[in-house]
Amino acid sequence: MSPRFTLDRMQRASSVGLAFVAALIGVFTTHAAFAQDVMQMTHRTLPAIRQRLADIISGSNNFWAEAVSTLEKASPDGTLSWHLEVLGWTIGAMVIANFIRMGTSQWLRQHFYYLFDPNPKTRGDKISYLLTRTFMMLIHIVIFAIVASLISFGINGSSPPARATLMTVIGAFTLILVFRALSLNLIAPDAPSHRLLPIDDSRAWSLHRALVIAFSFATVVFFTCMWMFQLGLPHDPHTLLLVTGAALITIFFVFTAIQQRGTFALLISNGKAAEALPVWRRLIAMNIHVVLAIYFTVAFVAATTRLLLDLPIPFSPITSPLTLPIFAGYSYMILLLAIDLAEKNYRQRKIQRAALDFEIVDLGDKVDDDAPYPGRNLRDVADDAAALLIFAGIALALSNIWDLGVFGSGEQIFEFLDILIVAFVGYTVYDAIRVVIDRRIWEEGDDFQEPEPGEEGSAKSATRLATLLPLARNFMLITVFAMTGMILASQAGVDIAPLFAGAGVIGLAVGFGAQALIADIFSGAFFLIDDAFRKGDYVDTGAVKGTVERISIRSMQLRHHMGALHTIPFGQITQITNYSRDWAMMKLKLRLTYDTDVELVRKLIKKLGQQLQQDPEIGDKFLQPVKSQGVYAMEDSAMIIRVKFMTRPGEQFTVRKKVYSEIRSLFEQNGIEFAHKQVTVRVAREEGENKDEEPKALTDQTKEAIAGAASSAIEEAAKPAGGDDR
Repeated sequence: MSPRFTLDRMQRASSVGLAFVAALIGVFTTHAAFAQDVMQMTHRTLPAIRQRLADIISGSNNFWAEAVSTLEKASPDGTLSWHLEVLGWTIGAMVIANFIRMGTSQWLRQHFYYLFDPNPKTRGDKISYLLTRTFMMLIHIVIFAIVASLISFGINGSSPPARATLMTVIGAFTLILVFRALSLNLIAPDAPSHRLLPIDDSRAWSLHRALVIAFSFATVVFFTCMWMFQLGLPHDPHTLLLVTGAALITIFFVFTAIQQRGTFALLISNGKAAEALPVWRRLIAMNIHVVLAIYFTVAFVAATTRLLLDLPIPFSPITSPLTLPIFAGYSYMILLLAIDLAEKNYRQRKIQRAALDFEIVDLGDKVDDDAPYPGRNLRDVADDAAALLIFAGIALALSNIWDLGVFGSGEQIFEFLDILIVAFVGYTVYDAIRVVIDRRIWEEGDDFQEPEPGEEGSAKSATRLATLLPLARNFMLITVFAMTGMILASQAGVDIAPLFAGAGVIGLAVGFGAQALIADIFSGAFFLIDDAFRKGDYVDTGAVKGTVERISIRSMQLRHHMGALHTIPFGQITQITNYSRDWAMMKLKLRLTYDTDVELVRKLIKKLGQQLQQDPEIGDKFLQPVKSQGVYAMEDSAMIIRVKFMTRPGEQFTVRKKVYSEIRSLFEQNGIEFAHKQVTVRVAREEGENKDEEPKALTDQTKEAIAGAASSAIEEAAKPAGGDDR
């Protein structure tokens, strides 16, 4: 079973998340003020950007001279060797701090090794271990940073340039260690049993190393630019350094995206074949490196523009695809862990209640409430809700990083957040209702069996809840959808009062113009309240009969045992006869000869009934055994003896086949013969013919007359006999 974390679980909410992002893009592009501001800024700032870029490029020849001059001015002795000396002392302090960190890590590993379970049983066990290991690694890193800072500042931290160098080097290395710890525990290349991403060991190690190297490169470049700025590098050379650094980071990130395109495609497709994926997802998986390359290029252009316009946050748009997934992954893990803990507490309370109800002393007896339900459950709904929150957080973070400003300020932000909250709650409630009712329908309808073709009714009908719940589910889902839509419209500034007035007018029009529809709906409601039929019942409405196959708000569909499907509006039904309730009595008529011993037949049938109750195939289907009712009717050529038995509705047809077969074999063994329809024709003698003489041979005319008389008698006997059939 694949883990439910990352894209494997997020795929259920990916469509909603993409729709959400698309809605944000639509807001960005349709926001009139935003578009106008962009156009005005473009016409106003484009010449300034070109002039600024030309000035920086023209002064690039003096960059190295300016950089060396800055380092010399920041040095107390006016030489570059001083900076190398400070750097060396800092590296030495970091080496000492790293030994202390490793010792602390070894001590903590020995005392907390019991937390590692090589075979975790649940998703919560995996997440708990990974989060615990992350926390302990962060403690080691904090210890490293504190020790390295204390040693470095104690040895050579008196001057501001030295402090700038110490803080830059230690801060950069500490940040790299933090990212490495986060990536290590999120991807878990060294813990396959706890890995939540659906990738193998080689891809996990490759992805982890690539991300750490890319982040380390970006961190070194950024901290170098910041260090030179703190040492006093002039503005234009510093801007050139930042632009160059942004270009190098962009190239490195694009190279990493191309190198890891196979792993990214595997994560997006979740290991599935391309043919099994939707078209949009397949295109993204196949071209993810192209998408990332385009994003990094656009981010570099935006960062360069902001640098030339002296705007803040130059590197955030470039590094956000690297950092946001890490923080989003940990946020999602924390939410999933909270969901698992809540589910675990619920199960424990359920076990305790079961222990009290059944007076179980040992609470270790688990309550097996996890039926093999193939669909989704409430935990899946909670997981999807968590994924939606992560998507929303990523969208808001990207908006803040890019400084789009489309949300406005003050009340506009809160109004937009209100819309998001209403949409989120409405979707979650909608999904939860659907999941809960669908599972209940599955539980109630587990015993329902479709009837065999040609059989009059099903062996097991659906329960009353299984019949009513689909209608209740549709009603509740429509209600939630309508209420969410109206609340969203109200939050967006639409006056919904006229909608209610219009709905009232439409309701009156429907009431007058669709009286038959109203009659169908109300008749169906009362039939269902009276429990007149259920799905799977074999019913007779007077006009048609068949098995109830589908029930809607205004009609039901009956499948005749010969295959015809009838749709009957409820308003046209005046009477329903249900043949699938409680029990079914089957009565069989046996045509026997007049010399049959009736008492012998009764004893044989009684013995047969007892034997059939022990039969492994049909024995449990009898509610009353097979028994003889004695002579039912006397016909010209046969004596009719009736046999009856009782079963559950729908099972009498299967049992009837077996009973007929056994009766035939039983009668054959005991010399009891079935009567065949026959006609005795007596031919009158001619006048003067002696009774003692042999009769004369029949003429052809006489034979034809006898055949005609016999045919009439047979046809008359074949007509159904009247009388009581009880």
